Amino acid sequence: MQQFREGGSNRFTDLAFAHGYADQPHFIRTFKAFVGYSPRHFARAFAEQLPNFPHLIS
Repeated sequence: MQQFREGGSNRFTDLAFAHGYADQPHFIRTFKAFVGYSPRHFARAFAEQLPNFPHLIS
């Protein structure tokens, strides 16, 4: 979530491998279970609705 908020890699495959997942589908399932949204939905919805969100939690 932090990499999405900070504008890190937008490729889910890169994020999956960077965090030790063997593949993208496993990363997406885990992300959705934790956050409640798929990574794509999270990135789109929250980037538009809360552009200053990282500053609120820092």
